[in-house]
Amino acid sequence: MTSVDIETVFEMWDKIKAYVPAKEKLDVAEIFIRTADDVGALKEDVHDLANGDKILEAAYDRYYADDFEEEDDWE
Repeated sequence: MTSVDIETVFEMWDKIKAYVPAKEKLDVAEIFIRTADDVGALKEDVHDLANGDKILEAAYDRYYADDFEEEDDWE
């Protein structure tokens, strides 16, 4: 089985997002964020690749919401 790099995951998003119904885009974008996390991408790299795409940014925030809450607990 071939491994998929993080850039490929986000290139796939760019190609299919036009075909995803608007009401489902956030859920599908979160699948891409989760997939990037599952393949071992660093959170910072995922953030950089999501930057500039409002839907991916929202999915990133939603997916990593627990991490943000934990960071706030340390401050």
